[in-house]
Amino acid sequence: MPPRLGRKMYAEAATAANLPTLLVGQDHTKSTALHSLYFLGPLSRWSNFLRAVEATSKSQRWKRRVIK
Repeated sequence: MPPRLGRKMYAEAATAANLPTLLVGQDHTKSTALHSLYFLGPLSRWSNFLRAVEATSKSQRWKRRVIK
């Protein structure tokens, strides 16, 4: 679930949250800023990717202050 806009969050919660939906329309973003990317290197399966992400998150020293 994406965070509500304007809600105060801590770094750990913001890192784990989904990105909010892009607001398009009057007084909001007019278009996306995504660009095509070209990767020119070898790609391979990362068998323990989820465990590596979880271990990195758990080893992080998260500060308990609100992100502004």
